[in-house]
Amino acid sequence: MVEETCDISIHEQVTFCIRSVDENLTISEDFVGLYETPNTEGKTLFGIEKDILARLYLNIQNLRGQCYDGASAMNGKFKGLQKFVADLQPKAIHVHYAAHSLNLAVQDCLRHLPCMRDIMNLAKDFINTVRESLKSVQLFKNFREGEKIGLRPLYRTRWTIRASSIQQVLINFERLAEFF
Repeated sequence: MVEETCDISIHEQVTFCIRSVDENLTISEDFVGLYETPNTEGKTLFGIEKDILARLYLNIQNLRGQCYDGASAMNGKFKGLQKFVADLQPKAIHVHYAAHSLNLAVQDCLRHLPCMRDIMNLAKDFINTVRESLKSVQLFKNFREGEKIGLRPLYRTRWTIRASSIQQVLINFERLAEFF
């Protein structure tokens, strides 16, 4: 499973996970790592994937599945990562990353619920206002008197991170209200 994303310093990264099955049919899923990439073209991502598999002493001929989101760099029929992998190992069946579809569906639903849309926008505005400048960040740190609780960015499509971002707003709500 491969997912491309952009980190807070605007560098493209690739998340790489491996799902395997042992002789007892026990499934395990392992996070292998985050890898910086100069771009998110299918050929570049394929080079990274081959490198990772080689470093882990995993033969691509044993690959039986590949799972990505719907981005053309991943899913494209002609230049997508899945095409390059399938050319080398046709038995590696491509499956769309279903959790990504669910993520997009939830995002779309919440956008149409005024109370949820408004609270998410308010949380995003709180977070962005504090995090937009070093001066604001420092003022908020000073205002919290050395506490270690901070604010996390509120990413549009990363719901696990969104949950922790909202949690940080709730934890800091009284301080944020005083701060503003």
